[in-house]
Amino acid sequence: MRKRIILSVLFSVMIEIILFNFSALEAYLDKVTPLVLSIDQFTYLNWEETNGQMVSLPDPIIYVEGIEVRIDTMVLELDAQPMPQTCTIFYTVRDEDSFSADYMFTAPVDEQTGQAQISFPATDTVYDLRIDVGEEAGTYLNNISVHINEYDWDVSPARIIAMLVIYWGATGLMKLQKSPDYGLVEFQKGEDQDEA
Repeated sequence: MRKRIILSVLFSVMIEIILFNFSALEAYLDKVTPLVLSIDQFTYLNWEETNGQMVSLPDPIIYVEGIEVRIDTMVLELDAQPMPQTCTIFYTVRDEDSFSADYMFTAPVDEQTGQAQISFPATDTVYDLRIDVGEEAGTYLNNISVHINEYDWDVSPARIIAMLVIYWGATGLMKLQKSPDYGLVEFQKGEDQDEA
């Protein structure tokens, strides 16, 4: 009995990890290293610092060089006034390349949260990354961070308990249920006696 309980708990945990956390498990098995770039790690071109706050000049550029990472997922967190509706992302795939329209895409920014969830185009390695938050001057940048290849383990004890309740409830009901008695055993005994 104890062995059956332990096996059912282990099986429920395995389902939770493999089925509900597949992307995190895949990233873990592929040895994907998460990377977080904060406001201090970027280089700012056409920005000026005013009273401890970054203010954009015409054609502002934010970039980082030499990250050398394969990007599967990227989340851009932006705290700016006014909040841009989209950001333009440039990247390079070789160390000696410069930013060009060949490796560029736009990402919508959620105005409430300031986040842009980005599914990166398939590429081997990204060397440099550039973020354009608009072309106009006068954007106040309070904070910017980029979360690359972060994966969250979302193991839910409630789902594990629900699976166990369903399993134990179903097996308990199966044990309570008896096979219907059609009188076949007594009929078979009667036939055996008649033949004897």
